[in-house]
Amino acid sequence: MRSRINCHYFIAPFLVICTLLGLLSGCEARTEGILADRLEVETLVNPAVANLTTGTEVRAWLIGDSAVIGFGGDYAFYTPNDFDSLFAVSDNAELKTGKLLFNDFENLVIQTSTPSNDLVIEQASNYGSEYSLKVSKDNFEERDEGGINIQGTHQFEAAAFAGIDVGWVFSNYTAISGQEIFDNGIKVYSVIKNGFTGLTEISLISELSAEYVPVEAAFFNALSGWLLTRKGNQNYLFITGDGGYSWQGPYDVGNANGELMTQIANYDPQNLYLYSPNHTAIYASHDGGITWLRTEPTLANLSHQGVTDLYVVSAQVAYTVLSSTQDDIALIGSVFRTNNGGASWEKANAKPLYAEYIDCLNEETCIATSRNVVQISRDGGITWKVLVYPL
Repeated sequence: MRSRINCHYFIAPFLVICTLLGLLSGCEARTEGILADRLEVETLVNPAVANLTTGTEVRAWLIGDSAVIGFGGDYAFYTPNDFDSLFAVSDNAELKTGKLLFNDFENLVIQTSTPSNDLVIEQASNYGSEYSLKVSKDNFEERDEGGINIQGTHQFEAAAFAGIDVGWVFSNYTAISGQEIFDNGIKVYSVIKNGFTGLTEISLISELSAEYVPVEAAFFNALSGWLLTRKGNQNYLFITGDGGYSWQGPYDVGNANGELMTQIANYDPQNLYLYSPNHTAIYASHDGGITWLRTEPTLANLSHQGVTDLYVVSAQVAYTVLSSTQDDIALIGSVFRTNNGGASWEKANAKPLYAEYIDCLNEETCIATSRNVVQISRDGGITWKVLVYPL
């Protein structure tokens, strides 16, 4: 689930604003012949942001009209004023590679991949400066139950968290033996911190038919959530209202031209969207996932590869990013906006834009990031101001 970040943090200053002359020489040397020539990079960009662009990407989220938090270089950072001043929350921070399951800036929960395909979920409670194992489970299941030997393999296809200590893991299980008591199918596990022992426990809470393969999950809160699955080349959605102990569905999402969706974005338990970086189509539902409307936010004269991100601002307004190409600096995309709950989409940005991820504060103010570029819009995505750029 994509949601606005709420955080409490301690900020220690660490960067000094450089001179305008230094910025101008840096821009001229770095941006020759690339998209930034057409973006008209503003000369007021603080050259101190170069400290954030030493890694592979900057990730940033809005917490106020001009206030941004995020990770870049080796820093967890905060700016209250469009990067005119910049503060380090941690100078030894890392947003680990993997699936980000929970993020309130101070606390991070990430599912990391392993060569053995075991489940590994890690947690950092200090702005990404140190990670520890939260929960793990071997992909090979072997145990005895009632004198019956159970063996089989898990593929941990989906996971979701509604809070730092409340999550779910979904496995596509293939039985080798013991099918009579632990059969093939989707296994749903809860991941909950035991309030008495302080340990995080993983427990089987429900099972779904082997006809379906888990793809992605999202939870609005500890009770309401969705599981996106596929059956052959078709998408189906399961819905829970009791924290994953029981499920309604499957509901047929639809599948025009083999479009298998892989991501879920929601505003509340009723309004949600499905999308995929492999397709330009978006599916919208306004009854909690029971019925779906397909639209395609693209233009005849533009070539897009797929949807890289989608942020739902309200029941009617959402923004999405469609990728098109890339240059030496970052991915180039287009921002589209819907004002009618996904019934139609209109291209917002008037000029070419570096964009892969999008985060919005309200219907008018959004931030777009792509690798080491951060830009902000305060007019509904039409114009964008460059805040961070690899000088």
